[in-house]
Amino acid sequence: MTAQAETVDELQSIRAELQALQQGQTAVQQELTEIKQMLMALQKPDSGQAEAAKPPSEPPLPMAMTVTGSPYLGQDDAPVVLIEFTDYQCPFCRRHFEQAHPRLIKEFVDTGKLKIVLKEFPLQKLHPLAPRAAMAAQCAGDQQQYWSMHDLLFQNQTRMSMEDLESFATSLELDTARFLECMEQGQYAPQIRADFDLGVSAGVRGTPFFYIGPLDQTTPGVVTVERFLYGAQPYETFAQMIEGFLSPQAAN
Repeated sequence: MTAQAETVDELQSIRAELQALQQGQTAVQQELTEIKQMLMALQKPDSGQAEAAKPPSEPPLPMAMTVTGSPYLGQDDAPVVLIEFTDYQCPFCRRHFEQAHPRLIKEFVDTGKLKIVLKEFPLQKLHPLAPRAAMAAQCAGDQQQYWSMHDLLFQNQTRMSMEDLESFATSLELDTARFLECMEQGQYAPQIRADFDLGVSAGVRGTPFFYIGPLDQTTPGVVTVERFLYGAQPYETFAQMIEGFLSPQAAN
């Protein structure tokens, strides 16, 4: 009788383990499906348009770049604009976020001298979850929390499952149902694709990549960028370039 009971218990335990394994496999498959759908949305070219061209060997500067609709930090009328192309899974982007970014905020953004504009550039072949992270940031931005999500994504770069992103949304007190619907529908896929295509045409060849130029009051929403920086450069490199645009003696 005791042996029979132990056998029944063992069978029940095995069934429970198999059920848990099956549920885990279903969750993984669901995430893979979501990633595939998002990547397809980002990769699909607009109807009647050719695939994006390869980036030029050097950015064709000076160059007019649209910033309307992109998330930004700083005052609208800040005299210098820094446009950053980023990838949320890129380790060098995280290094910039941890090292140079805070000092740029303190020394230039908070003092009204600099406006930082963010463009999405998910390198999906290297970082398959980067498009999902970019979408999460944009969907949080739909509820005025882009930069808060931006910070969480870089602070938790290895946590990018849908469960993780929902947890981030909850911690930011977002409407999670609205956030998840935005994610599922790929609401910002066209904007992310447009950012990526802009970067390619502008000569972005990796992340992080930065363009810098003075504000032009006569063309709101457009910045004529004159300089660029590639990679996680030291704060001092950014500061020197920004100060060059702030100085009345700056060369054209």
